[in-house]
Amino acid sequence: MTLEFRCRDVGVVCKGKIRSDNEEDLIAQIAKHADEVHDVPNLTQTLVNYAKSTVTSSSPGESES
Repeated sequence: MTLEFRCRDVGVVCKGKIRSDNEEDLIAQIAKHADEVHDVPNLTQTLVNYAKSTVTSSSPGESES
């Protein structure tokens, strides 16, 4: 199963898409992207929870939109 986070789903004007096979890695990648692209060096637990609430998942072979 692949997890996907998109910045636009949390209201940020950004075409960023982050994918991972596990939640821990996905959150680490989101934090890195937030720091490097959006100048948000530290994600609060509230931001992490909000990001998690927008994550979608797909199984191999499912078409992407």
